[in-house]
Amino acid sequence: MPRAKKSTRSGKITVAINDGRLRLRVPSELLPEQKTQFVALGLDDTPANQLIAEAKILQIRGDMLNGDFDETLDKYRLKPKAKALRIADIGKLWIEYLNKQPTVKESHYDHLAVGLGKLIEANPYQEIDDALAFREWLLENTTIGMTKRILVHCNAAAEWGIKNRLVTGVTSPYLGMAGDLPQHAWELEGKPNALTLDEIRKVRAAFAEHEDINIENYAMFVDFLFLTGCRPSEAIGLRVCDIAPDRSHITFNGAIVRVQGRAVRTTGSKNNKSRKFPINRDLEKLLDEAIWDTFKPEDLIFTSLSGKTILYTYFAGKIWKPVVMPIIGRDSTPYSCRDSFITHQLAGNMSPSNVCAWCDTSIPVIQKRYLDPSLALEVQPLNLGEIKS
Repeated sequence: MPRAKKSTRSGKITVAINDGRLRLRVPSELLPEQKTQFVALGLDDTPANQLIAEAKILQIRGDMLNGDFDETLDKYRLKPKAKALRIADIGKLWIEYLNKQPTVKESHYDHLAVGLGKLIEANPYQEIDDALAFREWLLENTTIGMTKRILVHCNAAAEWGIKNRLVTGVTSPYLGMAGDLPQHAWELEGKPNALTLDEIRKVRAAFAEHEDINIENYAMFVDFLFLTGCRPSEAIGLRVCDIAPDRSHITFNGAIVRVQGRAVRTTGSKNNKSRKFPINRDLEKLLDEAIWDTFKPEDLIFTSLSGKTILYTYFAGKIWKPVVMPIIGRDSTPYSCRDSFITHQLAGNMSPSNVCAWCDTSIPVIQKRYLDPSLALEVQPLNLGEIKS
């Protein structure tokens, strides 16, 4: 950029108006070609913009005194503001939205980007304003459950886009769409599936005494689920180093899940928290039996018979279901252990706040998803004489 030597030229720079737009008039004596020039500012003639023009004049005067005056005048032209990126397609917005979510775990990101993303990308109605047609296509090409999940996430993406001025409008076109669809039976009923104490005893015995060594291998894993109420993925990912050396507590700070067929360790719980679970006598006895002296700190405590990471889908379908269903006479999954732990702890008058802390949940979620009111019949209310004043 050409620079002039310190100048003492006295020509006066003024603000001029041309068709209602502001520009600076730079007199000829200040310029090498001795010809008056104008610097268009691209601003309307308003009091606020007049102040901007005056500030530009002060900048030029300061540069002249310091020997930094740009005789081409390019330095003093206002640079046009970069236009904000506007996104009209839900597919493009979805990708932008996902890339700006730093706390999303790898497993959940894979579900969003691949599982939901494929259907979002395949939907021919990409215009964000075509939300109704977008929903109808989903209903015709996938399940109601998947449609609802996609609409919930698309609404979150649209609201994020509006907030960050990437999407025009003030309200997400997807707002409320998922709620308009029929609810599943489990959403209407919300019934947990806890096992009775007698059923728990029978299930634990069935695993521990099973003639198939492959099934018996999971006996301690099942016991651990019943004794802690943790999520199966947390038990699958439990390491020796997660157990306090003095056997005072367990630290749940991660899990192992499957992402595109491979085992991936996540950090923190489902709710991105780390929690400590106190070890009682039954749990201490179990851990002493499960952890061998040859184990290293990073070794998994529970594995398949071949020593590999437990595959939840295999365990739930090929191990749990054939053993448990004949005993309890109804459908069930390993998550019933979590329902059972929470239900029986509360039925035994354990503080709800303690159960929430142990299981990484909340009282409203417990009431909706875990607590089985039918098992309250196993506990009798206190007699009036037993209530202390």
